[in-house]
Amino acid sequence: MCQDGRRDAPALLLVHGSASSTRSWDRLVPLLTGSHRVIRIDLPGHGRSAEPADRGYAVPDQARRAGAALDRLGVEHAVAVGHSSGGVIATALGEQRPDLVTALALIDTGPSLDAFIAPRTAVIEPPQWPPTDEQLRRFASTGFSREGYEIPPELLDDVRRMTHHTLTATTRATRHYLERRALPARLAG
Repeated sequence: MCQDGRRDAPALLLVHGSASSTRSWDRLVPLLTGSHRVIRIDLPGHGRSAEPADRGYAVPDQARRAGAALDRLGVEHAVAVGHSSGGVIATALGEQRPDLVTALALIDTGPSLDAFIAPRTAVIEPPQWPPTDEQLRRFASTGFSREGYEIPPELLDDVRRMTHHTLTATTRATRHYLERRALPARLAG
């Protein structure tokens, strides 16, 4: 978990997407800390976070962990900001803790998993793990970044530190959550 900005400022919780880490927000944080307390968490098995003991990645469990992190910091109210599948976690946190989440901001979060992963995405199989820089760039270029965007090396390193299980289990958990009730319905209340 990373925390920046004044502790008495309004809290922003930044939740990264799959195959990412708190570092994906690094360039944005300085723009936010003048007016907000910025809290970033690494989802289980991502960045500096260990895999969960039960190796489970269910979206409601991830949302509970995010809420518990805010509780430990004494945060009473926060705007939850989620990027890509991190928006699903932020939405689940808002569903579970309407007392805590005052607003949601979803960035590139689609109504279903198909919105995250383009049909032509190159699947990285277990024998290819950890992936090469080229495999990661190809994977990201199909739906996670614009053409010409250079993925920072530290983000490539974060993905390589993940296990294949983390990547696939996170994707399955997100799909299961969205199949049970689509994001538009969840946001509508």
